[in-house]
Amino acid sequence: MKILIISPGYLPITGSHGGAIENLINIYLKHNETIKDDITIYTVKNSANGYDSQIYQHTTFRTIDMTRLSFKLAQKGINFINRFYDYKVKKNYIRLVIKDLKKRQEENNYDVIVFENGQNFIRYFKNEITTKSRLVLHLHNDYLNKDTKYASDIFDSFDEIWTVSEYIKKRVDEIKLLNDKVKVLYNTVDYSLFKKKSSSDEKMKLKNSLGILDSDFVYLYVGRIMEAKGTLELVKAFISLNESYKNIKMLVVGGNKSLNNVDSYIEKIHELAKNNELSLIHI
Repeated sequence: MKILIISPGYLPITGSHGGAIENLINIYLKHNETIKDDITIYTVKNSANGYDSQIYQHTTFRTIDMTRLSFKLAQKGINFINRFYDYKVKKNYIRLVIKDLKKRQEENNYDVIVFENGQNFIRYFKNEITTKSRLVLHLHNDYLNKDTKYASDIFDSFDEIWTVSEYIKKRVDEIKLLNDKVKVLYNTVDYSLFKKKSSSDEKMKLKNSLGILDSDFVYLYVGRIMEAKGTLELVKAFISLNESYKNIKMLVVGGNKSLNNVDSYIEKIHELAKNNELSLIHI
């Protein structure tokens, strides 16, 4: 089977710089080395060292370089147009993906085209490209429901919609009831990442390096540190809890979208960490 995957266009499909969606795609690509489908994927480079080359026998990577001045200027122009009227192109990324597909004359080369959280791409895509490929939306968030602008149009544009939970499926089902287009595909986990067993000495050494006592109860947050995930509110809640329970610690482990730069949101969390018994790891 020939499959085209269009990533969300925010972060690279890599093991070290990607977010949750990007890492899930990477897990699938690794698994595909045994299935051996012919996969082509569009992804992005969004910083000078924000892309790690992935080598797979059955996947072709095509990278849109978001660091180029021409890309940034075009995106600013699109943002300016969107201020005055509803422009179908919301991101320069999808414009360049479509341009590349048309240049290669690959509109009908694929059995399936998968849009990862690409509900906002489809109207422009179908306006520019006529294809016989099946169009699939893999929806990771509550971005498509009866309150979404052009919800019905977006819904009808896809042949299938796969959601990561029953809740998101119910939200999409609100658009058009009694249909079998929407299905649930639960996220997966790479269990090999959690097979390592640390010795007692290794655990003690790690605890000591983080200032954690054997008697401490440890809360752990792992994920991108960003406002949409409510990391700051979580830290504030922990600090309130810490006023009553002194034998607790919290580790906040993760990075942010800007990758190399500590933004103002993370700086606020760092400031809270300095003033409270909070261990913060930002990678």
